[in-house]
Amino acid sequence: MAKGDLIGHMGCPCCGTRAEVREAILARELLLLGPIARTDPELLERLIHRDFDEIGRTGYPWSRAEAISKLQTLPRQTERVAFGRVIELAPGVAHIRFRTHDDRGIVHRGGIWLNEGDGWRERYHQGTPDTQGVDGAEALLDGEDVAYAIDDGSGLPAGLSWAQLGLDESGQPGPRCAPGAGAPASAEVRDAIVAQESKLLGPAGRSDAEWLERTIHPDFDEIGRTGYSWTRAEVISKLQTVPDQTKRVEFGRVVELAPGVAHIRFRTHDDRGIVHRSSIWIDEGRGWRERYHQGTPDTQTG
Repeated sequence: MAKGDLIGHMGCPCCGTRAEVREAILARELLLLGPIARTDPELLERLIHRDFDEIGRTGYPWSRAEAISKLQTLPRQTERVAFGRVIELAPGVAHIRFRTHDDRGIVHRGGIWLNEGDGWRERYHQGTPDTQGVDGAEALLDGEDVAYAIDDGSGLPAGLSWAQLGLDESGQPGPRCAPGAGAPASAEVRDAIVAQESKLLGPAGRSDAEWLERTIHPDFDEIGRTGYSWTRAEVISKLQTVPDQTKRVEFGRVVELAPGVAHIRFRTHDDRGIVHRSSIWIDEGRGWRERYHQGTPDTQTG
């Protein structure tokens, strides 16, 4: 299997992501999906950011230590994978969407990666099980699912080298993020993001079509609670039909990924249950606008 079969198009013209950034992120996700990284604690330490956190497929909030430990117990979990778009949110800050298949079903995934000058590391991950069936929209994937495979003696997915990954002394560092990227946001930024999310969750925002047009970024996309891939137009239309959906909300941490780029985690309660949520917000000089959203229903037991 050629590297291109898994990685697809190296560049991402639709969002302006540089080919080398896209390749670096996809290569690392490939490693994290398979036995090479999952059986090498030292490599996992290098791929997973020190402040990593995750919303797992059941809604469980994984810490970095828990994730590193758990991955080592599932070295060959992934059977098939399809990669989607990679957004370069800022120098050294990127977000990826992809889909995996295993013996428990299909999971739609999103990850935030940071490069502080010593290689890309995953800062955040979220998985949403597909409960809509395989025909659900996934327009942002590059093509068909392909089998995940390791096929040569280097211990890497086909066609990749350690130098390409920047995990040896000859590796290229790539674009660097701003100092302090991924740290807790200032009170001012946190208050602004929480205010925007609060309005989006209630009738004041959902019944105001003009405000929604201003607040939802032109390139917005979403993985909904069923795994459905919502477009911007669909979301704006749908929100206006469910103005009183949310009964309660609990806001979690807000981190600043770069100046004008923030990520929030929170949890909502409605008639259908609990949903763990996260959003990426961007301020490009027109106020904070939502660039991405993902929801994962809580299916934990006990």
